Amino acid sequence: MTLHELCNFSFEKCSLCGDDWEDTVYFPGEEEICHELDSKIFVEEEVAYDSERCKTSQSFYSETCCIQTPDKPCDICTLNGVNFMKSDVKVSYKGEVQTCLQVYHLLYSRREETSGDCINAQVELFEQCCEAKSTPIPVDIVDESAPPSPAGVSKVPNAWTAPISPEFDSWYAGPLLSSASSSTASMCLLLLPITVWLC
Repeated sequence: MTLHELCNFSFEKCSLCGDDWEDTVYFPGEEEICHELDSKIFVEEEVAYDSERCKTSQSFYSETCCIQTPDKPCDICTLNGVNFMKSDVKVSYKGEVQTCLQVYHLLYSRREETSGDCINAQVELFEQCCEAKSTPIPVDIVDESAPPSPAGVSKVPNAWTAPISPEFDSWYAGPLLSSASSSTASMCLLLLPITVWLC
């Protein structure tokens, strides 16, 4: 190959699984990190993206090397109910200092919620990265002078059993004082002759 051909040579190397690799595999008898297989060995051995060797390597190594999207992704802050992440807190995870949000993204995109990595991270980082928050429950107003409730009967808060003031009591108590009932009767009498005339 001439220098001119070498400079104009465009080689598109085989890519095992894009940017998602993390494991080690045996490539012709030697242990290799998936990343090195993709970035070093495929380049050194000029394995092109459209070659049979590339297709064979992809089918043989992709399940081990490439990250599969989890069906039920790991959430480090889901351990017992509703929890919130302290995303900016820095923690040590697998020997590296990262924020809780970085660890969350790493695990959420790569690990199942039942995986050992997920469970270990939850146990190890839950206290540092997560906080439980519950929705506030209204505080009952308790009548201290009332006798205690019998066992098994729930106590209704005092505010709910307070007497209703008289101005709110009068609109529905007693006889109907509205002239609406007499108006309805007079409307019926008016329509009776019209109905008879039409028949």
